[in-house]
Amino acid sequence: MLLRDNKGGGEFELSIAGYESPYPGGNWLQVDVRMKGPNGERKKRDPCLTVEVAGELAGWLSDLARAYSKTSIGPGMPDLTEPNLRILVLKTSRSEVQLRVEFIFESMGNPPIFEHLDLAMERSDLESAVSDFRRELERWPVQENE
Repeated sequence: MLLRDNKGGGEFELSIAGYESPYPGGNWLQVDVRMKGPNGERKKRDPCLTVEVAGELAGWLSDLARAYSKTSIGPGMPDLTEPNLRILVLKTSRSEVQLRVEFIFESMGNPPIFEHLDLAMERSDLESAVSDFRRELERWPVQENE
């Protein structure tokens, strides 16, 4: 899933590298995260999502891309089991969504430091990125314990 600022300000990419564990019932996913902004580019592979939570995240972003209300900016991001990733809605309009994507690349400090990137996206671009992520997620179904 590639979230790209429509003014060329930055990119956030989240892709699935595989299951964290090769054993059945291991539904943690290794994800590759790439954030490119004014301060350069950072990358990390991290087991920060389960298959189920990745699906919830995709559903939330899809709803956000399609729904517009003058009175509110919509529901907050679903709670993640591993809170390394946060996506905040800064502003919405009929055609655009402004997001702040935050990710912990290194957790040396206590509390860990989130790096962030603000992105303004056309709703259609967000919906297309989420659709790509859902297709990718189909390759990694929930594994049943044996």
